[in-house]
Amino acid sequence: DFDVECKLLKSIRTSFSANDIELRVDANGAFSPGEALEKLQILSNFNLHSIEQPIKQGQIEAMAQLCSVTPLPIALDEELIGVFSVTKK
Repeated sequence: DFDVECKLLKSIRTSFSANDIELRVDANGAFSPGEALEKLQILSNFNLHSIEQPIKQGQIEAMAQLCSVTPLPIALDEELIGVFSVTKK
């Protein structure tokens, strides 16, 4: 549940700064392309290092668009499976 996880992140950040603890989260493709930017904007309030795979793999254009406007660095995971050429992605 996104709201519960945000409360957990807020609780951690209340006790520990970004200098104390570096936080990274993994959405495992849970966000739709339409809601992802809004979710990332909310998550950016918690001084996260990065978020991994915010939308499901295979949505190359949507991921590229999201990467161009995100307030958080995005780490790709499943998106890179099977990529053997830099020009493919």
